[in-house]
Amino acid sequence: MRPLDPQKNWVTIGVWDDSSCGGSHLNEEPFETEPAKKTWTTNPKFSLQFKEEGPTPVWFKVTLQVADKNWKSKTARKMKVMN
Repeated sequence: MRPLDPQKNWVTIGVWDDSSCGGSHLNEEPFETEPAKKTWTTNPKFSLQFKEEGPTPVWFKVTLQVADKNWKSKTARKMKVMN
């Protein structure tokens, strides 16, 4: 494993909240018919644009990650509800 080059590593911090947490493709037609529950299209969207053109292909990796402290607390709460 090797660390990412800080000059080539771009981070965008965001949040899914009540207005933008649309779930998955299962929250749309044909799986979901109730209008209030058809929410997949409200998920955040990002567009990647590469301005340099040339014969060499551009390789990139997108990683979606939940902040560790938030994930652990939400998981713990969910486990209590399930038990």
